[in-house]
Amino acid sequence: MNRPIPFRLIRGVVLSLCFLTFHAGAQETFPVNGVVDKDLVRTVFDHAVVHVASGEVMQDASVVVYQGRIESVVPTAMLELNGPAVREDLTGFHVYPIFCRCERELGHALSPRRTIPAGQSRCE
Repeated sequence: MNRPIPFRLIRGVVLSLCFLTFHAGAQETFPVNGVVDKDLVRTVFDHAVVHVASGEVMQDASVVVYQGRIESVVPTAMLELNGPAVREDLTGFHVYPIFCRCERELGHALSPRRTIPAGQSRCE
């Protein structure tokens, strides 16, 4: 003898599945406070001691970075910006220019036994 499934049971299952489906997709990420993509605006590092070259030091200077490149290094009092900027206070910090080459280790020449074949790089 077949017994029909009660209407209340079917309604409860359908409503539970709908609730779980809509609740699971409510919010997938956390909200971001401030600028979402910092490459689209300038980043200004203010009030730093910047070592521009050997023996040349700028006290209370600002470094402006835009899309991963240094745009300018000026004294903080003379800084003029076009558009929005994310500011970082570097009071008490020293900024040094550093250029890295992947095929060198700490600026020392490679020994003959550790040479890199032509066309290859350690960066890959």
